[in-house]
Amino acid sequence: PKFADMPNFAAMGSKALKETLDYQQASMVFSKLVADGWAKAYSDYVDSYKDQDWSQIDPQKAMDDWIKQANTALLEIQKSEPFLEAQRALLNASLKLKKQQNQQVEAWAKHMGLPTRSEVDELIDLVHELRKEIAVLKGQ
Repeated sequence: PKFADMPNFAAMGSKALKETLDYQQASMVFSKLVADGWAKAYSDYVDSYKDQDWSQIDPQKAMDDWIKQANTALLEIQKSEPFLEAQRALLNASLKLKKQQNQQVEAWAKHMGLPTRSEVDELIDLVHELRKEIAVLKGQ
């Protein structure tokens, strides 16, 4: 049964769980693409030194080469359509999850008789407006 004075916390929890799972899935896809970029950078770097005597390589040159290889590989990944889609999906999933969490917090706070975030925001705006009006009145 659904009571008029109580939000349906089970339904909200279920929706929050779905949003969390969607976020985790999007995060996993995004992380894999980033990891693939790092793996490509490492592979390209190692290949560029495979025929050289490591004891004869200048450490600063090796570091500069690594930075160049990593930048090249990561920029290539970041410009790809799969990366952009994964980034877009991750951002959307993050925003949906945050919205659902905010709705849950608002419902719980209201149910428990606590001020909600939106009520506090309204008070902050009101105080700000009152301060402006007081400043105007003081100036007259």
